Amino acid sequence: MSASKSFKLIGISMLVVVWLAACGKQGVSETAENKSPAANPAGYLQHLVSTNAVVLGTKEGETTPSYQISFSNGYMESGAPGDDHPISSGQIFNGGSANATCIGFNYESLGSNAHDFLCVTIRDFKPSGVDLKKGDLFIQEQQEKSMFGNGFSSVFHAQVK
Repeated sequence: MSASKSFKLIGISMLVVVWLAACGKQGVSETAENKSPAANPAGYLQHLVSTNAVVLGTKEGETTPSYQISFSNGYMESGAPGDDHPISSGQIFNGGSANATCIGFNYESLGSNAHDFLCVTIRDFKPSGVDLKKGDLFIQEQQEKSMFGNGFSSVFHAQVK
């Protein structure tokens, strides 16, 4: 083998080693970031979906969770904590606002459209009078106006079970 071919092989081999090392480092940091809501809100929410996490929601000023979000095979389900049968479920979609990165699903309830969201705040804000800080996980339940009355929006502080 000629000297120039040897140098080319060594050069290519070194590039491959550097590339593999960079990929390995990137994979580790992405995994770590996905476990931190403040560092990577969308990655964190995707991590919860992919691990079929259960998230409990507690109303402002209360200590006992009163709402539950869970994930199963690309669907998001909501209901009462500890109940094996969700009240509602639907395919997950991405959403959000200037204040939060969210995933959610739509369903019908009492003759109107409803939406449940699991969100991570990207800045401090106060939806429905609930103080949220950057990186907080929260659940928002929205019911549109129906023939049974006005719509509503409920916000719950959330914690992974």
